[in-house]
Amino acid sequence: MTSRVASGPIARGPLSRREGRFPRESGCCPIRNGRNGNADVSGSQSRAFHGRLYGVTGEIDVKYQQTAGHEDGNVYVGSAGWANPPEYRGLSGAKTHLEFYAETFNCVEINSSFHRSHRTETYAKWRESTPQSFAFSVKVPRSITHESALRDCRIDVERFVQETTGLGTKLKVVLVQLPPSLTFDARVASRFFSWLSRDCTAGVACECRHPSWFAPKAGALLSRLGVARVAADPAQAPGGDDPGGADRLAYYRLHGSPRVYYSGYSDIFIRNLASRLSSARAYSENVWCIFDNTAQHRAWPDALQLRRELATRSPSARPLKATSQSTANRTEGLRIR
Repeated sequence: MTSRVASGPIARGPLSRREGRFPRESGCCPIRNGRNGNADVSGSQSRAFHGRLYGVTGEIDVKYQQTAGHEDGNVYVGSAGWANPPEYRGLSGAKTHLEFYAETFNCVEINSSFHRSHRTETYAKWRESTPQSFAFSVKVPRSITHESALRDCRIDVERFVQETTGLGTKLKVVLVQLPPSLTFDARVASRFFSWLSRDCTAGVACECRHPSWFAPKAGALLSRLGVARVAADPAQAPGGDDPGGADRLAYYRLHGSPRVYYSGYSDIFIRNLASRLSSARAYSENVWCIFDNTAQHRAWPDALQLRRELATRSPSARPLKATSQSTANRTEGLRIR
């Protein structure tokens, strides 16, 4: 079957600045990094400098892992992949990258599954390398999303689901990232997500990137099928930075802005994001936030800062309510004041 994915570079749409969207990278005052006295360092850069300083002094075990814990209830914060930043690797001892990562974060998103399959035994090994309360999200293979465009892929879906059984009950989310060129087709989407939900017991999150997936009809279908629409930054279509679909799962993916995969996030962005996630606890059974700005290891300090911010939020935001709340009302609850 001919792929429906455009061969050209992915077009990045304009970033929304409307109230209630992801806060932009602005308003961060120059600070000193505490090591060489240089000013004009952004908040995210400062966290990276401090992370390196902890690595040099051997304090990461205390300062970083104090924020780890695995008692965050229904909130999961981590990164795409678990490669330890170079400055921390000398502190891991005999631990694998995953074992060391899992001492600091309570979840991870497996992205390598997008490019190649893994044996069930490999997933089982990863499961056994992590604490009991640790959670995994696994990205669906590109053969399903990009090459087959969700069509005629039942065998691939069954193979993927069978492979991921190695994670056992630690598999919490299956992530479906659609290509930007894939338009919404109600019949195709209904058939595919019905297959996936029937075969897999984990929650399903879909990162939609074509504008047609953000129309009310598409949102209603995703909600009916129990599929959560990912809130992404940068958003590639209007509404792409708000969660949608089924509200029992809220899933945020942060790719880095303004430079995708490279840029870190400012302190004001992290604080406002923490407010959004705290609000999301009130209507979602599980709230996920994955940092995908891993090209220069920005994900770790950003995720750690977010966990610190969440730790300061009142636990009163946790109680759940019925999941019949409309998308419009849910979005209103996330707006940053």
